[in-house]
Amino acid sequence: MSNTSQKKEATTELQTRLEALEKSVDAVLTKIKNARVLNGGFDTVFDEIQEIKAAQLRVEYEIKFLVESDTKYHKRISDITELLYDPDDGIYKRIADATSGDEEARKKLSQLENKMAVIEVLLGDVSEISKDIKKIAGDDLGELKSIVGTKNMVNKLFIVLITAVMGSVGTFIWSLAERLIK
Repeated sequence: MSNTSQKKEATTELQTRLEALEKSVDAVLTKIKNARVLNGGFDTVFDEIQEIKAAQLRVEYEIKFLVESDTKYHKRISDITELLYDPDDGIYKRIADATSGDEEARKKLSQLENKMAVIEVLLGDVSEISKDIKKIAGDDLGELKSIVGTKNMVNKLFIVLITAVMGSVGTFIWSLAERLIK
């Protein structure tokens, strides 16, 4: 049995050495992975350089965009300036023309005001005449309204009566026509 026990001891010793060796290898791998100079250092520097290049491209693009926008805004401002100050069609020219036409408009407005005053006087006279007629008519005006209302009602009754008579005549003619056809 000693042979077996020697084998077990040798196996256990080998396993212990293998475990120690695995721990050492794991420790070395961890150190290599965390080493700035070997792996992480150069990769990180490379990534940072790439980010800087990308940021530089974005800044260059934005500068080009701003230059183009500045050109567009400059053109728009010059167009607006031309619209304002053009001696033939500019807004200031139009305002000057419009204010000179105000004098004519004031004259026409004055004439219209005079005509309106005359019309107001005439309308005042008409309303006074209407009031005078109502005073003269007095109670007769109420009776006249009632007579007109009665006349309207009689007209409506007459229309209903004529419609009834026409309906009766039509029915009579229809029944007579039916008897003649049979």
